[in-house]
Amino acid sequence: MTDWKLKKRALHFEIPYPPPVTTAAQAVRFIDHVGFCALFPVKTVALASLYYAAAKQPGAHWDRYAQLIWKWKDQLPEKRQAFYGKYFKGRGTFISLEHLPIFWL
Repeated sequence: MTDWKLKKRALHFEIPYPPPVTTAAQAVRFIDHVGFCALFPVKTVALASLYYAAAKQPGAHWDRYAQLIWKWKDQLPEKRQAFYGKYFKGRGTFISLEHLPIFWL
């Protein structure tokens, strides 16, 4: 599959979330809204990503958005605002605290 087809397909997997996520509080609201999401997009898995919610662009690059969500990956679990672990295909995943019991079943 060509690169542009992969990008178009990746956008299809993303959940539209109108405002860009720019703060930790907005990240928590996004995670609670979707229930769970990957830290960065996964090309072959239909799963929302926090990177896309912040950057509003397909594919992940090490840019200011990546640095921001990388900080949140430590900050949100530390403050007990979201669960973070390597869940889907060994990828970094946020799970909302409300949905966390479902993942333990």
